[in-house]
Amino acid sequence: MNKKLKIIFGLILVLILVGGFKMLTASKEYQYDVNVASAGDYSVLLDFNHNYFTNQANKIVMAFTSFGGPPMEAWGGGEQATPLGLKQELPYKITVRYFSIPENQFWEGSAILDQEKLKQLENYKINNIITGSYRIFLENFTFYIAYAPGGLVTVWIFGGGEQYVVAQFKAHKIEEPNWDRFVQGVFGEQMSRKRYLADQMAPEKFTNFNRVISEKIRKEILEHKVPGSEPWLRLMNKYSWVLKTNNLYELKDYKTTYANGEQYYSYQNQDQTKPRAVPISLITFIRDKKTHKDIRLDYEFNQNEIIDAFEKLAKETGPEPIQLYLDIDEKLSKVDLYLIKDSQKIEIKKVEISRNEVFSDYKPSVP
Repeated sequence: MNKKLKIIFGLILVLILVGGFKMLTASKEYQYDVNVASAGDYSVLLDFNHNYFTNQANKIVMAFTSFGGPPMEAWGGGEQATPLGLKQELPYKITVRYFSIPENQFWEGSAILDQEKLKQLENYKINNIITGSYRIFLENFTFYIAYAPGGLVTVWIFGGGEQYVVAQFKAHKIEEPNWDRFVQGVFGEQMSRKRYLADQMAPEKFTNFNRVISEKIRKEILEHKVPGSEPWLRLMNKYSWVLKTNNLYELKDYKTTYANGEQYYSYQNQDQTKPRAVPISLITFIRDKKTHKDIRLDYEFNQNEIIDAFEKLAKETGPEPIQLYLDIDEKLSKVDLYLIKDSQKIEIKKVEISRNEVFSDYKPSVP
């Protein structure tokens, strides 16, 4: 082989190797969308041009915003902020900019998403104990983003009935260099900052349909008592706790919605002592030890009551986890709930309990 042919052959080989490497390293694309929300009644406006996900090379892979005003009020939920059906690579980083109306303050920040959690979810198959179905988490999923006072931003990923926190960070204060550009992107019209805030703060009987500040928030603003991020950070606290029943029943599997916005299934064969946020609702499957019949009971807790109880028992220094104890009578006519740790026992009184059908396809994780 002459020198010229060797060079040509070498170049072809390099191109083949480079092409093969690119194919191996190309980012996998997934179908997902983004929903955004104001945390509680503390409404925000999103900058039309400065809320987006980027990849590790800092290239924008998904931009999102709310349209025509503040996003809905939610925690772990939200309203559509991107077109449906888009396919993109998984995001590496989030960048945000928003205006907190009650604080009259712009916030800006960024954070790397929990890449370890996203990696765990890539091939995670969910066993849906409610419907008896199985689904890959990342088949079609949603990112939820909540914007709160104090610059607190929380990001969840939701798919197949489960939801996990993948980022929470504090943005920093900024001054908007161009209010006209910002408000044009939000409302599609010009409006001075002074006029917009005056409309929001007008007494209720003088307000117009564009007002989003409630009387409660208006009072907090006037009294300079708008909270920072503390109310939402309180929801993130985790405790080692386990769910228990009395000896008449055997606890099988359950789904929990947590105060921190997460929700996922817990199976009988899993370690339940890993620290978790406070439960605010449960879907439980128990088995009657006499009849061997599976029963579904759902619980909706009062968030403030159960968080207060967990915080109180967490002060106990014993090594045992907190027990959330379901004391169910033989006829399912009476259920008492307690939080127990060491010698302390607190009854949970503000709870709504309902019995629902067990799907015919339900199979406990452990027979």
